[in-house]
Amino acid sequence: MLLNNACENSSRLSHDHQPGDKVFATNRDIKRKLHPNEGPFLIHKVHTNGTVEIRRSTNVTERVNIRRLRPIL
Repeated sequence: MLLNNACENSSRLSHDHQPGDKVFATNRDIKRKLHPNEGPFLIHKVHTNGTVEIRRSTNVTERVNIRRLRPIL
């Protein structure tokens, strides 16, 4: 069990999200090969339960799990 977890975590990017960072969000509802990501979006607020609020437009924010985010490096 621990070996499987270590194998899965080895390919993940370790990144601490901060308000003001820009990220891409994957959209799992739409299956696109060429453009699987949307964005870039600005992180508005970081929550302790593994979610962040991204600002989709000036008046719209959405709470998204951090596993759906890809940081812009």
